[in-house]
Amino acid sequence: MTLARILSLVSLVIIVGATLLYFRTERHDRPAAVPAAALPAKAPGVPLQPGGLKKVRVSGTYEETAANLSTGQTLYSAFNCVGCHQHGGGSIGPALMDGAWLYGSAPEDIYRSIAEGRPNGMPSFASHIPDSQIWQLVVYVRSLSASVSPTIQASRDDHMQKLPPQTLQEPAQ
Repeated sequence: MTLARILSLVSLVIIVGATLLYFRTERHDRPAAVPAAALPAKAPGVPLQPGGLKKVRVSGTYEETAANLSTGQTLYSAFNCVGCHQHGGGSIGPALMDGAWLYGSAPEDIYRSIAEGRPNGMPSFASHIPDSQIWQLVVYVRSLSASVSPTIQASRDDHMQKLPPQTLQEPAQ
């Protein structure tokens, strides 16, 4: 080996050693672990509920109007419901386009889900969104599963709408 190669290897070892010394952890500075005997036998039960344990009284009125549906669609994006539920198809949160909903699909049930939150990730929005806007979100969310009156204008693109079985036809060949 040449002298230059030996010097570069030595300098590399010195640099690596100095880096390791600089970033090493001082174990003696850490607090001592709590002995297992000092821990309670069972952790105290804490009922977890996103947004707290506050039960929300359903107030306001549910009105299926085109204006409420349109505003609900805008709020759905503005409050980032799309982040978890996508455009109804679900992602992190459950899909909203089907009819099988864990906490119910009635307007009051959806209102409570938005206002109170649900375990496993749905936060409570009662302190952030006025009742009127929660109801507008309810109208839009129900429209995703075709649960609103067909007389109000649909709020989704045509490719996202749930079509009745008789409109589905085989493509022309």
